[in-house]
Amino acid sequence: MTPQFPPPDRPTDIYGAAMPNQLFSIEPDPELLEQIHSSANWFYWIGGLSLINSIITHAGGRFGFFFGLAVCQVADAVLQHIESIGTVVAIAFDVLIAALFCLFGWLANKRMQWVFWVGMLFYTADGLISLLAQDYIGLVVHGIALFFIFKGVLALQALRRMSA
Repeated sequence: MTPQFPPPDRPTDIYGAAMPNQLFSIEPDPELLEQIHSSANWFYWIGGLSLINSIITHAGGRFGFFFGLAVCQVADAVLQHIESIGTVVAIAFDVLIAALFCLFGWLANKRMQWVFWVGMLFYTADGLISLLAQDYIGLVVHGIALFFIFKGVLALQALRRMSA
């Protein structure tokens, strides 16, 4: 009888017997890891650019970045008209919202899938503000960002399927 050897891509023990699959780990696909990281970083960009937009607004500027948050723009516009404390409240609100999106980015980079979903839900709600304001360019920009963030969810799911 001829001895049966495992295929060369399977690890063996010291006697040449095939080892069960659960005893060795599969290296995560670097492309999936990069996609997750890239998608998670969108939250940093959204939070950071929103904060920059708010600073520009309070400094009297007339321009801003498309990837900001509409809720911050609305808060800035409404609270600017309240004397003395309005600007402080608006900036505090903007910092809080920007920090929330940076937290989403940090947790999403730790491969927490629920954070991707919660962040996308918040950003979708923000996109509805753009729709109500008839800011169709802002709405398209929200859609583009959501597409790239969702690619991270798909990559994370694929990574989890590989390790299961």
